[in-house]
Amino acid sequence: STPTVTPTPDPSDNTPVAGSSIENTASEYSIETDIILSGTGTGYHAKLVACTATSAVSFGIQYDKYARAPYTGKAWFMIENVANNGAGGQNYIWVQEAARDKTYHVMLTVKKDGTCSCYINGKLAKTVKNSSLANTTVYLRVEGSARLNGDSVNATFSNIELKADGKYYADKIGRASCRE
Repeated sequence: STPTVTPTPDPSDNTPVAGSSIENTASEYSIETDIILSGTGTGYHAKLVACTATSAVSFGIQYDKYARAPYTGKAWFMIENVANNGAGGQNYIWVQEAARDKTYHVMLTVKKDGTCSCYINGKLAKTVKNSSLANTTVYLRVEGSARLNGDSVNATFSNIELKADGKYYADKIGRASCRE
């Protein structure tokens, strides 16, 4: 018999992808949404955020005209892991190149031990750990922001789904649009 080969989905082709979702992925906290990023100027982003008052992990798409090579002038999925708000307390991880003006299905999960997993179109993209998010209340949000005065962002989040304290709230689906 001939084995069946399933191609790896292209995360930029807007095709719904079966895989990890808020319903079938173990976590204490999760936020899942469809996201579109566009804007003008030198930089802007659209992110999912899991945070406490002093620490956070964010995951989403960022465009930065002046980012260091090879990220310069390109949109990238990236993670910001904020262990604390002090100097050097932030770690940035570029995950994969993204397209502006395209819809992606993304999810950020947080386990009780502070392990955070980032998904693009149902596929695990990267996992990071932030011990400041362990065994505490974590607040979930979406964020859109422009880099400088004169820059603009249009970050659209649709079909936002949440899980808190291990409970999935299937009846609470939201939408948000951030313009600056």
